[in-house]
Amino acid sequence: MNHFFKIILATILCLTALTGCASQSTATETGKTNTVSDTVSSAETEPATDAAETTTNTQAETEPVKIVKLRVAIPESLWGAYAPAIDASKHYFAEEGLEIEWLKIFSGPTVAAGLISGDLDIGFTGPGGHTSCAAGSVQVIAFSHVGNSDAILARKDSGIADVKDIIGKEIVTQAGTSGEVVLNLACQANDIDKESLSINYMDMTNAVAAFAAGHADVIGTSGKFARTLNEKMGDDVIELCRVAEYRDIAPILGSFIATPDYIRKNEDIILRFNRALYHCIDYRSEQFDDTVQCCAAWLELDPEQIDAERDNAINYTVTEIIEACNNGDMLKMYNAQLDQFLMSGSVTQVKARPEEYVRTDLMKKAYDSYN
Repeated sequence: MNHFFKIILATILCLTALTGCASQSTATETGKTNTVSDTVSSAETEPATDAAETTTNTQAETEPVKIVKLRVAIPESLWGAYAPAIDASKHYFAEEGLEIEWLKIFSGPTVAAGLISGDLDIGFTGPGGHTSCAAGSVQVIAFSHVGNSDAILARKDSGIADVKDIIGKEIVTQAGTSGEVVLNLACQANDIDKESLSINYMDMTNAVAAFAAGHADVIGTSGKFARTLNEKMGDDVIELCRVAEYRDIAPILGSFIATPDYIRKNEDIILRFNRALYHCIDYRSEQFDDTVQCCAAWLELDPEQIDAERDNAINYTVTEIIEACNNGDMLKMYNAQLDQFLMSGSVTQVKARPEEYVRTDLMKKAYDSYN
């Protein structure tokens, strides 16, 4: 009889073990079909036991990264398009599970408007989009570089030889863009009353056309359009100054931005985006010549044309960016930029300051898991 019970007991134990294996297999298969929102919700819920935590960690290690589609705006320039250009062969964003539709939009205010409307998820901006940061509409999720491409150009037939000669001349630019910023800085540095100038504000594309056609003597413009005018007009255009000459007054900052609501709902996606971007930034710093070739290929432009933009910005490594976040230099730059906006009238009301809208916390958090 005892022998009979031993057989029964052994059979029960075997069946129990098999049932446990089947249950574990079912749990694993179920985990593989979780959506991104399911994963986030699971991460936000504190596990009840150590065993549950172990199971969650095991699934996180074995499951593939969830694919997320993003619409990201970038300008058609070396310093704006380096990320998609490098990523075309390196696939850093795909490694983070991000499938990105890169949209070529040059105007910062247009990018900010697209983010606010929901047509874009993330966007690159120069000074233009940063005015929306002060309004509380968008926030900086990543720093890219300090720019030096923006310039004031004059027609040779206008008789202008120096910045101070622009008084009494017809000037065109687009309000709120880096073109207006360099004009403001030039006025400040040369004691020119901006209110005394004859400035016509219009979309930058129209401003460039008006200048090239001879309907304006002077233009304050960003690097892409300055390059276009130099190529088109040759010796008929004179470069009066570049923005780096006034770096001590206000830096021209390049950033990636998103709305506070998008960031709040998608912090994990922002961190994944930043990690991939960090790979591109470090590649840009270490392999700049190849970055030029990548951009030329991705933008379908002459490599010499792209290489001409080499000095249009100050190149930062990711380590330098994080150091600036830690020692306060990052916020100092954005505060200097905001002070310039207030002085020029580009920003009249401040609903948020850099301490609120420059998300150094996200930059550092992404760096913690960057390798």
